[in-house]
Amino acid sequence: MVVNSSGLLSGLATGRAGISGSYHGQQSSVFASSSVGEVDWSGSIVISQGGTYSGNWKSTDTRIPAVTIATQEPVVIQDSHLSSSSNLIEVDVNGADVTVRNSLGVALNSSVKGQPDGVFLDVATPRRLDVENNYLENVRDGVVVRGYSGDRSVQQTLVIRGNRVRNLNGLLSDGAGGYQPGEGRSRSLSHFVELDNVQSVPGIDVGWNEVVDYPEQSLATDVINVYRSSGTVNQPLEIHDTYMQEAHLGGGIKTGGAADDTAQNAVAYTDVHDNQVVGTVTYGIAFDAGHDNIAVNNRVMSTGLPADGARIAGQPAALINANVDGGVLYNNTMHDNVVGWDCRNSSCTTALFLPASPDDYSSNTVMSTITGGMEESEYLLWLNKAASAGIRVGPTF
Repeated sequence: MVVNSSGLLSGLATGRAGISGSYHGQQSSVFASSSVGEVDWSGSIVISQGGTYSGNWKSTDTRIPAVTIATQEPVVIQDSHLSSSSNLIEVDVNGADVTVRNSLGVALNSSVKGQPDGVFLDVATPRRLDVENNYLENVRDGVVVRGYSGDRSVQQTLVIRGNRVRNLNGLLSDGAGGYQPGEGRSRSLSHFVELDNVQSVPGIDVGWNEVVDYPEQSLATDVINVYRSSGTVNQPLEIHDTYMQEAHLGGGIKTGGAADDTAQNAVAYTDVHDNQVVGTVTYGIAFDAGHDNIAVNNRVMSTGLPADGARIAGQPAALINANVDGGVLYNNTMHDNVVGWDCRNSSCTTALFLPASPDDYSSNTVMSTITGGMEESEYLLWLNKAASAGIRVGPTF
């Protein structure tokens, strides 16, 4: 939650937040509430022809998305509100060309016991995808892309930029409007971006996104998960300048694969740079699979104590370059990153675990001390960086 000089709250579309501060040694706290506001909702919609669409679509049926796209013609969704007990936007055709921009999406608790919240945008084998300047809240996943069917030109690529996300939620409904505790099997995997078998696509741009999760209101695993997906030698898959805070079950950015990976289908040619990963649990950035991937100029900070003060259960390492998935792993490097990683349990032995690139141990900066204040300063650092670059994050309303 951010308050400007006029007292305007921004950062959460819905909910109640405590705001505290100090001035000349005097402390003060106040609670404030925010909401989407008065929205004239209409029912769910099926888009069967191309065009530009704006609206306020809501679905309370757990089987029906708020918006279903059923055409290969170019579709633009903009200046819209979406809310759903199912997925918010679901693409039902292969080869889709979809743009979603300047819109707000809030997932609803299904009140069906054991069911997770919906996905903001779920699409299989698109030929083009552009998701920019949206606000997402309480969704299980932000953008899920499985496969690709474009012509591999820079005009038919994937862009996910300038989105603001609050509370990625892998918790399962308790059937009564709340959520199960999130322990054992009572949870679902939850990501902001999941790329699955999106291979050899030039120009993929995942950048300048802001993802913040709050204790007891969210359950995120890997904020950005890249599985068997790749850019090209000359135009790598870029993941950059994104702020990620408090993934309570996992980490920031991970490349993943399987034991039967090949050099052709493994994660490859990703450029992970200038991101800030704060307060995550298992890792900051991890190359668990793939080849020719690079992580450079990132900042990974964790005190081992999330905002609720609870001790983190598992905290292996900030940067990982190791063959965790048992398949293809070679020619990956992590260098010139800044790490502050406070180990607070026996599973955490080092800030860096880089057996696949031992020369990188000396090429990263590991801070000797990391405090809560240093964690908090990362967000302001990122906001200032975005402002200096002229980047707008989130929608204009």
